[in-house]
Order: sequence, then C-alpha cells, then structure tokens
Amino acid sequence: MLGLIFGIVALVLANKATAIYLENPENYTDYGNVKTGKILAIIGIVLSVIYLIMTIGAISFFGFENIQNEELMREKMEELLG
Repeated sequence: MLGLIFGIVALVLANKATAIYLENPENYTDYGNVKTGKILAIIGIVLSVIYLIMTIGAISFFGFENIQNEELMREKMEELLG
C-alpha cells in the first residue's frame, strides 16, 4: 500500500518538475532524471496495484479467517492442490 502512495506522490512531483522545466529549459541541465523518476513511479504504481489485486483475490478466494490461521490455510492449500 505504501508503494502505491509513494508512487502517486512521485508521479505528481515528476509532473510538476516537468512543468517547471518546460517553462525555462535553459536553466536546467539534466531533464533525464525527471523522466527516470516518472518511469520508476509508474512501475511502482503498477506493481503495487498488481499486489493489491492479488491480495484481494487471495482474501476473497481463501477467506480472511483462513489466511490468518496457518493450519486452516495449509488445509485449504492441500485441498486445492490435491
């Protein structure tokens, strides 16, 4: 969840930095760092969303109580795998 929050914050900051750069590009020397930060922010957001979807899927498939209890989770996995 923190990755999603920090990714969104990084993306907003990268967009602000891009806007500042586009106003006066002659004042700045390395715009590549902003592009790299934006790409990494997008990757972080995508990975966080995938993890969140997998977590929600696991909770909905196995149930919250089964995930919290190791023995119940083991039984569910043995049933699933045969």
